[in-house]
Amino acid sequence: MAAENESKIMPDCDSHCMSEESMAAFMAREEELGLSDKLLRQRRAQLAAFYSWLPEGKMLSRALLLAWRRDMLARGYSENTVSSYIKTINRYLDYSGCSALCFKRGHSHDLSNMSFGYLTALEPTGERSRKDVLWLCRCKCGNECKVPATSLVSGNTLSCGCLKAEHIKAVNKFIDHTSLRMVMDGRVESDRSLSGYTGVVPKRGQWVAQIKYKGKNYHLGSYSKLEDAVKARLAAKQLVQEDAQKLMELYEQLHEHDAKPARESLNMVREAPEPDNGAGALRSNNKSGCTGVYKRRDKWLAKITYRKKTYLLGSFDALDAAVAARKAAEQQLREDPQRFLDNYSENFAVYGNK
Repeated sequence: MAAENESKIMPDCDSHCMSEESMAAFMAREEELGLSDKLLRQRRAQLAAFYSWLPEGKMLSRALLLAWRRDMLARGYSENTVSSYIKTINRYLDYSGCSALCFKRGHSHDLSNMSFGYLTALEPTGERSRKDVLWLCRCKCGNECKVPATSLVSGNTLSCGCLKAEHIKAVNKFIDHTSLRMVMDGRVESDRSLSGYTGVVPKRGQWVAQIKYKGKNYHLGSYSKLEDAVKARLAAKQLVQEDAQKLMELYEQLHEHDAKPARESLNMVREAPEPDNGAGALRSNNKSGCTGVYKRRDKWLAKITYRKKTYLLGSFDALDAAVAARKAAEQQLREDPQRFLDNYSENFAVYGNK
């Protein structure tokens, strides 16, 4: 407590010599405040990492603190992680009587010519949003926009909006008015459709099959029986996927050398794995090269999902045999789903619900 009382009467300073004793006194004060063990461990680890980064002499200055922040970002740490470190360092500096050295919130800090993702801060506009100064920023795409300073510093805003559009386009692999991710999704059923199947709708007592591709809607015919409409839709889907595979290869060639979006490099976006439904797109962590085929111990297992149930198709010594079983199940589901279910119930068991 004596160290705490001394720190409170110390005047604000322009520099501070950090020591293991001052860190220990600070952590003792944090513990007295009743912080959780997890938060105490986090702050202790952050202080230790910052202390080890400091050059010999351990003398803090505003310039050195800003250099540390730039170094953290250059090494790939996210803005959120750096902000967490800054919060701990600011608390330590406040405790040590050196509030003048604390990192300032965005509205009181000079952000001129600093980069945040795709944005470069130019100048404060004088306008405010909820007491936060709006900065005029230039985006990598050439657009200019006004962004709250704290949104820049925290990493919540990294572009004028083009970054989000780029990410959506990259995830969906959009080319020739077509979302290749959606086209390659092999799901047959749909909870949103009145028929229970994608691309099949009731109309005037008939079942109408349709499909959209390259920005155009194609009418595949009207049928009195639902299963006939489903078969027509599946046949068209197979033709569309064959053509889309060529577009997929073209897309990969065009974007082979594209740089990763800034938000991804800051670990702020995670692309979700593709669903394993029917003949869906290949998961990023798939090692077999075929959807629904994976290795367990020394065997290759094949499975397929239909109507939210996963069916185990068997385990095989050879990869080719597992892939063949998966492809055969896909084909059977396209041609006659009920036949697949009947055959499966006779020979296998449901592996589990998804």
